[in-house]
Amino acid sequence: MPTNKYPFPPTDTWQCTKCDEVKPLADFRKNRSCKYGRTQKCIACTNKYVNTYQNTDKGKKILRNAGLKYKYGIDTAEYNKLLESQNGGCAICGDYPPVRHKKNGTVRFLDVDHNHTTNQVRGLLCMYCNRGLGYLRTAAIMERAVKYLRERGEYTKS
Repeated sequence: MPTNKYPFPPTDTWQCTKCDEVKPLADFRKNRSCKYGRTQKCIACTNKYVNTYQNTDKGKKILRNAGLKYKYGIDTAEYNKLLESQNGGCAICGDYPPVRHKKNGTVRFLDVDHNHTTNQVRGLLCMYCNRGLGYLRTAAIMERAVKYLRERGEYTKS
């Protein structure tokens, strides 16, 4: 059984520093910043740790903040400030998002609406208004849709 604490050069097997099992090198993630280009924990142990961490309140907040920063260039504080400026509701219809997702029970936030060309954040929208904007694509199409509804009667949900 190889004792690895950093075998050099790496062999076809590697010992996980978490579970101490000897596994094939393919069971370890590639990572150039690690000493031999592979992580020291096997994929199974890493996934177990990440999944456990992501389900904690702290992990959820950090992931949400990182996602907002990566996708839109804003953080949670800026999101909350934008939400407050919209009185807590959708910028178009004014509805408040449901507190919990109907199917899986997760918290449902308003979607961040942004210009796909400039990445400029425009506001926060409910799922329906955000999808509507996405499907209608341009202001000209939206104007035609408004004209259509005015001429033929608006849709009302019963």
